[in-house]
Amino acid sequence: MPKDPKLERFVLRVSVFASLFFAIAGILVGLWLSSSFILFDGVYSFLSVIMSWISLRAGVFMLTADKRFPFGKSTIEPFIILFQYGVLLFVIVNAFLGAIEDIRAGGNDLVLGGALAYLTVSGLITYAIFRYLKSFQLKANSGLVTAEVVQWRLSAILTFSALVGYLIAQILVWLSFDAIAPYIDPLMLMLITLWLVRTPLVEMWTAIKELIDMDTETPYSKQIRLTVLQIAHRYEVDKTYVRTTKSGNVLFLEIDLVVPKDYPYDTIADQDRIRQQLSDALAFLPYEKWLTVSFTHDNRWAE
Repeated sequence: MPKDPKLERFVLRVSVFASLFFAIAGILVGLWLSSSFILFDGVYSFLSVIMSWISLRAGVFMLTADKRFPFGKSTIEPFIILFQYGVLLFVIVNAFLGAIEDIRAGGNDLVLGGALAYLTVSGLITYAIFRYLKSFQLKANSGLVTAEVVQWRLSAILTFSALVGYLIAQILVWLSFDAIAPYIDPLMLMLITLWLVRTPLVEMWTAIKELIDMDTETPYSKQIRLTVLQIAHRYEVDKTYVRTTKSGNVLFLEIDLVVPKDYPYDTIADQDRIRQQLSDALAFLPYEKWLTVSFTHDNRWAE
């Protein structure tokens, strides 16, 4: 399925405006209630605004033709994703260190009632936005859209997890454990940041693999190799080599076919027909394909 640029831009715009709303609300409410967690949520949303805007501009730039990019601009997408999650990782680490400092300073005296009300409303709206954007994920078929959906999923989980933590703090106050309650806010921030840190690390490693052209495993890797082997067997190919790497929404496929010296399909027309059958058989892939099929008698040219 090819990328839908118009849908990609629509989703990114929705994400930008929604993130801007939560950024302003989170920062103001976090300062008002003296909540490190809510303040972190606001800062996270503000960064999401900046990153979504960068994604939007990158998506527009990637659509323009440019002779300086003979293989297309697909590499820009993993670069943007690497930058986005790098910034997110920096914020998460700093939030964790800030939570430690708050605990050492005796915790936060926050307004529990206001925090519970804000997190309830915020959590419901965040989850609704996540579900709305996710409904476009498959149709858009864009790594940038997927990154936005992941960020909103993390925001929803983060918000509801904090809501549980603040409910515990409220219960502790009702049970007269007032001395423990101030530590709930920084403790929740520490736990959430520890949980969140895995996602940017995994996504950054995936983006790095795409940028350095590593063999990128996809959910379709085994099916690709099986499809190539089936067609190779049909056309009496001795040996096949399949190399794949993914950059953004473009899957680069290099297929080398080692054939016998008395190969019956030795005309250009015959080989073009095999190429066409390979292309048709791989049409199920939900990526734009850059397909190269080579024929050789000598194995050393394929290894």
